[in-house]
Amino acid sequence: MTAVLAPPRPARLEPASALISQAPVTVLPAKTASPLLRRYWPLALATVSLGVYIAAGVFMFYSVHYAIGDALARAEDARAVLFSRDPHLAAWGFFWPPGPVLLELPFILFTSPLNQAFLGAILSTATCGAATVLVLVKLLRRLGLSEVLVAALTVTYCLNPIVIFYAGNGMSEGSFYLAASVFLLGIVEWYQEGGPRPLILISMGLAATLAIRYEGFTLIPVVATLVSFREPGWKRRVRVASVVALPGIFVFFLWTLANWLIMGNPFYWELGYSQNAKSPSGATWLPEHRTLITGILYAAKYTWAFVPALLVVAPLLAIVVWSRRSRFWELATIVGGAAVFPGEIALLIPLGRTWGDPRYFVADTIFSTVVLGLAAREVASWRNIGRVARTSLAVVLVSLGAYNALNGTFNDITPARAPVEGEPIAFRAAFGLSHPFSNATWTSFAPPIVTWERFDNYMAPYLAKGQSIMVDTAQTSEGPLLTHYPKQWIIPSDRDFQKLAENFSGQFQWLLLENATGIDSSNADLQLALSSTDGGHWRKVRIFTFGGTIGDLYHWAADPQA
Repeated sequence: MTAVLAPPRPARLEPASALISQAPVTVLPAKTASPLLRRYWPLALATVSLGVYIAAGVFMFYSVHYAIGDALARAEDARAVLFSRDPHLAAWGFFWPPGPVLLELPFILFTSPLNQAFLGAILSTATCGAATVLVLVKLLRRLGLSEVLVAALTVTYCLNPIVIFYAGNGMSEGSFYLAASVFLLGIVEWYQEGGPRPLILISMGLAATLAIRYEGFTLIPVVATLVSFREPGWKRRVRVASVVALPGIFVFFLWTLANWLIMGNPFYWELGYSQNAKSPSGATWLPEHRTLITGILYAAKYTWAFVPALLVVAPLLAIVVWSRRSRFWELATIVGGAAVFPGEIALLIPLGRTWGDPRYFVADTIFSTVVLGLAAREVASWRNIGRVARTSLAVVLVSLGAYNALNGTFNDITPARAPVEGEPIAFRAAFGLSHPFSNATWTSFAPPIVTWERFDNYMAPYLAKGQSIMVDTAQTSEGPLLTHYPKQWIIPSDRDFQKLAENFSGQFQWLLLENATGIDSSNADLQLALSSTDGGHWRKVRIFTFGGTIGDLYHWAADPQA
């Protein structure tokens, strides 16, 4: 019994001739695509996807007036790097990893002068989404699938409304999909042929993941460890795991060094992350009793909501490839990477250290598509069944990919199932359904973009005359992002921000105050400036409210004798 249940031994390196002899036949043995069509259809699909992603982003922001607050904050950071009154690279912020902000810079360089800074964020994630299509096609082709099946699986991914949503909304998921597709391609190549090139792809993709999302801290050791099991002997495994993890360690070193040199604390990012990651007291979407069991059930619920195909196919495929050691560890590596996202949430829920946002689970969409590709490769190798049976199974796999899209869309179109970032606002607008604004939750979580546009119109005549306004961007990043006059905004990333607040004597005329808290908040500095009575006094002008309050606006009135 023990021998039967023991895990399979790691695969031995196989000669190239053996690998070639094991190459799978195509699942759909239709006519071979013409060389011209084979060469250009992925580029055409990526171009179409790019257009769809940009259109979706423009629709959400400019028509529905919907955006996720984190995306707005990152776009403001990118604009501050290039176009603030004190432009410098450190303005990228130290709350999130800097990858998404850096990717936005080339686009905001052109969109900010047009006063469409957030369009740069949309273009950034849309471009990453389109590039992911090209990498995914290459990956599926490496599995030996027919062009028809490669195209079908790719379409179920790139035109999945969930993917469209995140490739068009400026969030980190768009760039994460690209980084993940690169290290997944490396994993497939590694288990096919070994060698340095796949390890480079895996290590660079994982390092990019860490520069984009904090889940990279868990992904890197998990994937590096599982990848090493292709090699015989512990010495070789340790060597492979070290090579895979090294670029990610280097990224972590650079990020920690930047925090140390600029913020005075090498782990400044962790202080902000841990404070803001605490489960909010009013998180009604989380389990009432937060234990490990309820955390696992919650994670399983939302994993099924976005990638049911992964939960259905992965266990069945594991049974099929159990005796084929190389393919077992290949599947284990990919599924192990996918398990990081629900696994972290399940473990953090009982600790009260996660919001448990349903959007955290959408990262597994790219993993699910690759697992479907692995399953299609296995079907192709079944020579004891007929062509009709293989084709039918291929259709089932594609249908499961489409079911991912259907199930995820149903989740994000239902207010009760996506209560954190207000995704149903965008999804229901896209499908012509009623706005879920009757629920009071939406007023507190949806950034009041319309209010900020009105605020910008109110302030424009004053800022055009050279007057300045101080603001804490921890809660009000939309202001300097949407303004026509970014150089008139005094923001915490300005190197003289604290000095101006502590020694205020009429250097700026306006102050916008919101009761923000947290390590990344500069509310105390604003309160200090507001307490000044040297040569004048502050007067509250008005409170801007329209679908959400953005804060109290104060104007400095100098004393006549001064």
